[in-house]
Amino acid sequence: MKSYLKVVLSLALTFAASAVFAGQDPSAEQPAPPRFGPFDALLIDNGVIQGVKVDDTDKIWILLNPQYRNEEIVLRISNDFKSGYRNWHHGEPNLISPAGQNKAPNEWTDWVRTSSNYIEYWIGDKLVLHLKRVS
Repeated sequence: MKSYLKVVLSLALTFAASAVFAGQDPSAEQPAPPRFGPFDALLIDNGVIQGVKVDDTDKIWILLNPQYRNEEIVLRISNDFKSGYRNWHHGEPNLISPAGQNKAPNEWTDWVRTSSNYIEYWIGDKLVLHLKRVS
């Protein structure tokens, strides 16, 4: 048991030291994630997502980088972080926004609304936006 504690303590000290050497204060608070209406963006790939907007009724739109506007987007919802995916109105856990929606560059996507705590936006096997309901 003592050797286990030594390993854990050693790893913790190594992490703190590496953060200091990297110019980071390991005790400093991380910046707050971007907030969109009642959602925090846990992850946002700014190379793919140019903007997110949420109205007073919790409708969510995204603005894609024009080079991605013809990509299929898959949305998943859950009440737990990256697990326990719920079905959408059509009975499946993936809501697919088809590619080639005839959207002009810099035009917002169709909106979605959900009462779920988490919303994930995927393009292929890459998570490009992850929202968490905070209020």
